[in-house]
Amino acid sequence: QTVAMVHGEVDITDSVTAYGAIGKQWHRFSSDGPNVPVLLDTSGTYGWGGLYNAKIGYDVLSMQGGLRATATTGPVDHKLSLNLSQSSFKSQAAWQFGPYAPTTNLYSPVFGPAPVFPDVGDLSPTGEQIRSGASFADTMSILDERIQFTAGIRYQKVETIPPADIGDAYLSDAWTPAFALVVKPRENVSVYANYIQALEPGQIVDSWYANAGQTLSPYLSEQYETGVKVDWGTVTTTLAVFQIAQAYTIAIRDPDGGLPRLSQGGQQRNRGIELNTYGEVVPGVRLMGGVTLIDARLTKTEDGLYDGDRAHGVPIFRTVIGAEWDTPFVQGLTMTGRATYTGDQVVHEEGFTIPSWTTLDLGARYTFNSPWNEKPVTVRFNVDNVFDNNYWSTGSWGYLFLGSPRIFRLSAAFRF
Repeated sequence: QTVAMVHGEVDITDSVTAYGAIGKQWHRFSSDGPNVPVLLDTSGTYGWGGLYNAKIGYDVLSMQGGLRATATTGPVDHKLSLNLSQSSFKSQAAWQFGPYAPTTNLYSPVFGPAPVFPDVGDLSPTGEQIRSGASFADTMSILDERIQFTAGIRYQKVETIPPADIGDAYLSDAWTPAFALVVKPRENVSVYANYIQALEPGQIVDSWYANAGQTLSPYLSEQYETGVKVDWGTVTTTLAVFQIAQAYTIAIRDPDGGLPRLSQGGQQRNRGIELNTYGEVVPGVRLMGGVTLIDARLTKTEDGLYDGDRAHGVPIFRTVIGAEWDTPFVQGLTMTGRATYTGDQVVHEEGFTIPSWTTLDLGARYTFNSPWNEKPVTVRFNVDNVFDNNYWSTGSWGYLFLGSPRIFRLSAAFRF
């Protein structure tokens, strides 16, 4: 992956700033292996639908520009923003499938000879998405910003252009609102609420599916959120309640064991509560932690087939607790740790789940002045998944993803 970006801004007056940015990304990915495993009998014998060899490429060009300004009308202060943007996302792919006959058994696996993968050839265009938009927002505040209200509107246009032999092009546009309110009943307490809509482009189906290259139709997502933030001095806590509605894709299985077909099959509604805290509890000791409860359900599925089911890959409960300790015995040495717990997740339309998992990460960083230029040097050493737990990290529609094993990482940062 290669990324390049240029960003600049200029103060036109004391109260008006203009800005602009342009970025380019090139991404290439290749993968080969056996096709989806197929269970052949009740004793655990299984085989594969064949072999695949795939290459995927993305070329992205993104541009944006706009104005930021401040103004005052009577007792009301305004922060105004105007933004124009456009991005082009071009996808490419190449894939080939070949036969693969060996079978084995789940309980006593004996694998056949190493496969010979088919030649995939060169990349070919599989589609393009063009997103453009214009937005305007005004954040109004009174009483020394104790009460702030933001009102905004955005025009979005999404155009998807698949290859002529795959499907029709989509062109969709929408005017979407955004509102936010912040009230500070006390100097250290903020109560907020917001609402936003967004027109999202449909997914370009990748080579894991039989309809690779097809672009799914755009959809309108919607989010509500309300919460409170309290600054206790050295510790800050936030509590949020939210609901997010977004499109849901479903993999339609091939009864003959071939690749599934990806389809836009309804809506995923996430309702949740999130509690976070961070800060320095005592001098030299910092804690960061959060707890998230999410009820992710499917709605508006075809013929109501999966309405009310849990969404795939979304745990009901997740918590992360981290800590840092500036050691008193070595100046510049900080010990770090993080524990992550993720609850069970549904990974199959029949309700199959993977169990919950817990990992512990430990590390240290040491900062000292360089003997060459007296500028700080930071050395970091981290061990992820200290106990080398084996677990499935997540899964969806028949695919499971292994969690990361124990990983050792050493890095250094210098200033010149």
